[in-house]
Amino acid sequence: MFAVSLKKHQNPQIVAADSTLWRSLFQIGGGQELRGAYNLRRAWKMYDALQTEMNAERAKSPSSSLSISIHPGVEDALKFGVGLFYFLVSMVS
Repeated sequence: MFAVSLKKHQNPQIVAADSTLWRSLFQIGGGQELRGAYNLRRAWKMYDALQTEMNAERAKSPSSSLSISIHPGVEDALKFGVGLFYFLVSMVS
């Protein structure tokens, strides 16, 4: 199950961060480097906020408690997005 506070808004935020990341890649590849760099930074800020929120949620609830848990799919999607961000930044640099 999703955590109570992550249930309603976590997935759309991950999708928005992923789409912003891909949009920035296409903009950089299409010759709009400044706009692509801006969207790349914006995507990172989205991922960073999601990671901070997820870590705070995990620290708030003890590991033995089953009442609040983070769905593994949400956590995996966030980790994939951050890893993809690092990969794309290394390719652009």
